Amino acid sequence: MKLRTEILKDKKGKIISIEEFVYNSYDKLIRQNFKDNSQNLKYYTTFEYNEKGNCIKTINFSKENEFQGSFEYTYNSSNNIVKTIERTIDSSIYNWYEEIEQPESNLKIWLSKDKNGAIIHKTVENLFDHVEKRYYNQEDLYEIHHKKFDNLNRLLERLVTDEKGNEKEKHLYFYENQKETWKYILNGSTIKTEERIFDENRNEIYYIRKDKNGKSLGWHSFEFDKFGNRTKYIWGKDEGKEIGFKTIEIIYKEIDN
Repeated sequence: MKLRTEILKDKKGKIISIEEFVYNSYDKLIRQNFKDNSQNLKYYTTFEYNEKGNCIKTINFSKENEFQGSFEYTYNSSNNIVKTIERTIDSSIYNWYEEIEQPESNLKIWLSKDKNGAIIHKTVENLFDHVEKRYYNQEDLYEIHHKKFDNLNRLLERLVTDEKGNEKEKHLYFYENQKETWKYILNGSTIKTEERIFDENRNEIYYIRKDKNGKSLGWHSFEFDKFGNRTKYIWGKDEGKEIGFKTIEIIYKEIDN
């Protein structure tokens, strides 16, 4: 099945917005239309692919077909994205990211560049011990991330220090069946906690954010259909007390054989 139309409705069943999905003969998404509650086009996005089927460009247009911005993607031989360029409405570069692997030195490098290609931020990860060093510009080290994993390679702890090794913050991760918990610790005290619950398909069905005392700051939950697409969004602030919900009516297109 291929998704064709998504209709977002409020709790009274009133249409809020509509999204339409258009596919080519290879069942690749080539256009996504965003419409208001009266089915008037607001803007749309187009998608381009390389010969391997990887999306190499997304372009945003106004309803008058005027260019609004784009993302360009470059892939390595393993079909992983190694370069992303974001362009603004005047086609100038807004964000430029690159990912470089150096297996001979056991390093992975992420670069953020300005519109002229000059490096403004660099992250270097040692793939052996997973220590990340972060730099302003090219060589100005300002932060080090130390990570610990369990025997399932799940992240348990991220300790962030300054360039001299002094602790700045700590992130702790806990796993219990389908529930995952993240705690943010600053100066030895828990500042906030986030909990997520997933279904058997790894769809997030519940999320809650709590303050240092365990009081809810906000939560939401999702319901999904058998194809893994969201059909209902529910939210609230106090735990267990719903503020509102939205439903998503989905119309599917059959794939031609």
